Amino acid sequence: MVSDFMRSRSINDAWNFREQAYHTMRRNPDALFALEKPEHIFQPTDTVYCIDGRIAGAICSAGGCLLLDEESDVRAFFDNAGITVVTSHEGCGAGKLAFFSEFSDRSQDEVVPQEIEDWVQMKTRQLAERHGRTYGGHLAVSTMPISDHEELATYYVAAPIGLRLEPNRPDVLDGFVISAAAHQRAKTALHEAMLSIAIAFGDHGMGRDFFTEERPHLLIGLGDPHSEHSQGETLRGTLRQAIANAIEHKLLRPGDEQRIEVVVTNVPHYIVNQYSYRALAHA
Repeated sequence: MVSDFMRSRSINDAWNFREQAYHTMRRNPDALFALEKPEHIFQPTDTVYCIDGRIAGAICSAGGCLLLDEESDVRAFFDNAGITVVTSHEGCGAGKLAFFSEFSDRSQDEVVPQEIEDWVQMKTRQLAERHGRTYGGHLAVSTMPISDHEELATYYVAAPIGLRLEPNRPDVLDGFVISAAAHQRAKTALHEAMLSIAIAFGDHGMGRDFFTEERPHLLIGLGDPHSEHSQGETLRGTLRQAIANAIEHKLLRPGDEQRIEVVVTNVPHYIVNQYSYRALAHA
C-alpha cells in the first residue's frame, strides 16, 4: 500500500514535469499545431487504442471500443477511422468497468487483477474477430510506482485526425484522447470524455483535490474546420453541457464544473486535409 507521503510526492513530480506544457496549452492551444514533426502527432493509423494517456495511441476509444454498447457503434467507429487492428492494454480501467458490468454479482474484493486482465484480452480478441479485424495484442503501459493516471487534460478531437501524445515528452501536454469524429453518436464520445475526467478526479488519478479553479483539468476541444457543428463556440457549448449532464447523472459531482476548464480551438485546414483518417478509411 502506498503511503500518503509517497502519493503526494509522486503527484508533485508529475505536476512539475508537465507544468510548463500545461500552462502553454491552457493559454494557447494552437501551440499544438506548431510542434515539430506534425506527422508523428497527427498521422492516423489503422489501429485503435484506449483513451488512456499512458498508451499514446493516435485513434482512441475507451477500452479499444470495449465499452461501446452496440455492435453497430463498434463497426461504425472501425469503418469511419479505417481501423483494421484492435488493441487492449494492461491495467485498463475501461476493461475493468466492462468486466464488472458483465459480472455485476461479483465484488471487487473477490476478483484478482489477473482474472480481469485475461478477460479483457479475450473479449478484445473476440471483438476484433467479430468485425473481421486483427487483434494487435495486450500492450504494456509506462507508469509511476503507484500506477496512477497523471493526465491533466482530456483532448476531445472533433476533427478526423489522429492525435498521438507521448507521455514522457515535456514540451507536449499528454492526456486522455477521445477520437470523437470516429464515433457514430456524439453522446458516446462525450461520455468517454466525462469518464476520463472522472478517472482524473478519482483515486487512480491526480485526484479531485489536486484540480482547482486556479488549476483545473483542461478539457481541450479540437474543432473540425469543415463542420460548423463541431467547432468554435458550438463545440464549447457542447462540452459544457456534457459536464452538466455528467454531474446530473452522478458521474461527476456538483462543483466539479469549477475544476474543469473548457479550452477550444479549431484544427487548421491544412492539418485536416493532410492527415484526415476519412481519406484512409475510404481509400
